Amino acid sequence: MKRSYHITLVVLIICSLFSISLYLFGYRTDKDVIVDEIVGGRTDIVPTCVYEAPLEDRYSLKIFHIEDHEYLPVIYKNSYFLWKNEATNIPIVSQLASRRVNTNNIYDFQSIKESKMNYIAFMIDKTYYYVVIDPDVDSVMLHFNDDRSGISFEQVAPSIYLAQTTKIPDIVSGKSKDSNIVKSAYPKNNKSYYINSYIDYDSHTEKNFTKPVSLKAVFDYQDSKDYEVIDFMNQSLLKQPFLTIVTNRKEPIYQNTTFGHVIEIDGTTTLTYYRNNEDIILQEYRHYNNNYRYYTMSSKIFEPTYKALLNFE
Repeated sequence: MKRSYHITLVVLIICSLFSISLYLFGYRTDKDVIVDEIVGGRTDIVPTCVYEAPLEDRYSLKIFHIEDHEYLPVIYKNSYFLWKNEATNIPIVSQLASRRVNTNNIYDFQSIKESKMNYIAFMIDKTYYYVVIDPDVDSVMLHFNDDRSGISFEQVAPSIYLAQTTKIPDIVSGKSKDSNIVKSAYPKNNKSYYINSYIDYDSHTEKNFTKPVSLKAVFDYQDSKDYEVIDFMNQSLLKQPFLTIVTNRKEPIYQNTTFGHVIEIDGTTTLTYYRNNEDIILQEYRHYNNNYRYYTMSSKIFEPTYKALLNFE
């Protein structure tokens, strides 16, 4: 009897510790609890769900209207009977022209400028999701330089538009009923990446820029067809690098904590280049989430960028 009591006690303790761990890691049994925690218990805020849809795999998106032009987008991840606010681990690609109302990830989508398109974008796996909330437009498009037709947003609710793509668009445009462009945004330009420093191991040269410089070609790996993502990297190919570039962003990057608070994170990214016969392997290291990604491209593709970088004063 005594032994049975001890076993029961141990099981209860293990279950309690497991439940506490799940709670601390942000898992909840009720989606509404997650929203309540993001709102922070404020009785003056009554979120109203205006859109809900499944995304990739176990992810789903809910958009809540707070008041006026204020909205709360929440990204859920499902694990059996549990839910988590996965915005903690998903990078927000851009929050351009959308002012944060407070530290709880509520956004004011009212246009800062009449011609400026408001949107937020986030990335799950290799897919970008663009969300536009704007009553001043009747349709929204993603445009790419190599595809004039572009991608149309789906109007999922009044004034709410959603689109997905595997690469970053050149232009997000909002059109009126007569198909005239009344608002636009330029995601690639607004990301505003710049170079802090580089080390060229071939010439044993180290350069730190007193004023960060911008060289767009360095960042072509993010959406150019000339760069191929390597899903599984053979570490034996990463021997002696010939170039390292340290980059950052002119605009701050924000990330949500488990409880919905917005914190500023380190936007530094280190790009390390290795030669592999006629190809080049690029290792991208994002400091804020300790994440590595790998790309490969022809050495002929990268050579002009390499020379341009070394000629920067």
